Amino acid sequence: MATIELLGVPSSAGAHWPGQEKAPAALRQAGLGTALREAGVDFLDAGDAPVSRWQPVREADGLSNASTVVAVARRTAERVGATLAEGRLPVVLGGDCSITVGAMAGLSTVEPEPGLVYFDGGFDLGTPATTPGGIADSMGLAHLLGEPGCHQPLASVGPTMAVDAVLGFGVNDSGELSDQRGLRHFASADVRRTGVAMAKEARELMEARGRRFLVHFDVDVIDFFDLPIADVPVHVDDHTGLRFALTMDCLDVFLASPALGGLVVTELNPDHAVPADIAAFAARLARSLTRTRT
Repeated sequence: MATIELLGVPSSAGAHWPGQEKAPAALRQAGLGTALREAGVDFLDAGDAPVSRWQPVREADGLSNASTVVAVARRTAERVGATLAEGRLPVVLGGDCSITVGAMAGLSTVEPEPGLVYFDGGFDLGTPATTPGGIADSMGLAHLLGEPGCHQPLASVGPTMAVDAVLGFGVNDSGELSDQRGLRHFASADVRRTGVAMAKEARELMEARGRRFLVHFDVDVIDFFDLPIADVPVHVDDHTGLRFALTMDCLDVFLASPALGGLVVTELNPDHAVPADIAAFAARLARSLTRTRT
């Protein structure tokens, strides 16, 4: 039986604009499958869910494309749950960040109180009341934590998580948001200073819970000038982003954990990238996936 299952979620429904719905196909075209085979990774490619492209639609309580965002999250939950039930590790190729709500729901069907490593340029703690434009992309973690003012149909898809089950990594956070909610986090500036050692510390904290955890990996944590593939750019010169090499070295640490319950890759926008950069990312992601212990 294959140990890894690729699940394509080609959706930009929760994004700022179209583009992310092209990411799973772009990664395949860039040679992700070939790189996995050459690296000796035992995997099954389960293909893509239906394409859900961003539309200029405001629904319900102000959440943009609300019904589509919720439908995509529910479908993702079903697929992730089915993959885990078959004994495989889900690797979800997104897609915007809101799909992680569904991925966590899928993990919670086989793991009580799962953990979440939020490897992202930001915490995504917005709600329809606080986020101009109603973009779900910046609201995923808020809906998993059950923040006041969330869109209830989306929040009901995933488990309501305790703050001590979440760990932010590589986030550009001054401390205000995380301190208000008691969220543990390793800021991007600290990761740049201490490197992989900080990823190892974060992994140990998650493993100490005794529960499997999901890694939400938003490529906007990578400095856009170093590898311009993200939907929303983050730059080292702004003291926020991480170099590509360091980012992937840290991802290696998380994926090597015996407590790993899945990986979600989000925010890659092929409209912002050239094929060579997507190929570089696909090849390095394949190397990271050789670390998994499924």
